[in-house]
Amino acid sequence: MVRLVNSTSAERTPIERLAFLIQDVRVAMLSTVDADGTLRARPMATQRIPFDGTLWFFTAKDAHKVDEIRARPWVNITYASQHVWVSVSGQAEALVDGRRMRQLWDRLYEAWFPRGLDDPDLLLLRVRVEQADWWKSTGGTATRLAGFVKAIATGKRAGDAEEHQHLELSTPSP
Repeated sequence: MVRLVNSTSAERTPIERLAFLIQDVRVAMLSTVDADGTLRARPMATQRIPFDGTLWFFTAKDAHKVDEIRARPWVNITYASQHVWVSVSGQAEALVDGRRMRQLWDRLYEAWFPRGLDDPDLLLLRVRVEQADWWKSTGGTATRLAGFVKAIATGKRAGDAEEHQHLELSTPSP
């Protein structure tokens, strides 16, 4: 993911803000809609390339999520770290793109795809992000825990995250 460290949040575009928030979260949860309408989520490794509004994941051609995406391409991807929670929504597509696969490949994926890039079961999921919501807590664990204890002791509701923002993204065409 792209690393953004020298600009303030107000100076960043929505895509840059989202890139900054998810840059260090290696595994996300990808949610799809099953044929019966139930939501299904599974962990997926986000590819480490500069984020331009599109997220990429490797998967197997025969994975159930591929059928779900072909039937209902709208997906949600969630990222969580100690102080940041991000929910991303967009349109997903399953595809084979040899150039992109070579660009994204890491030998660690051979644990799932033993034949590497020549594995006939290898497929890419491309998610064009359309919107995202994020929440950020600036206090440390001790500060948040103290706030929870105070809420219980006083009978008042605990405070929400210090920051929340909804982002609308326009992603580039392929």
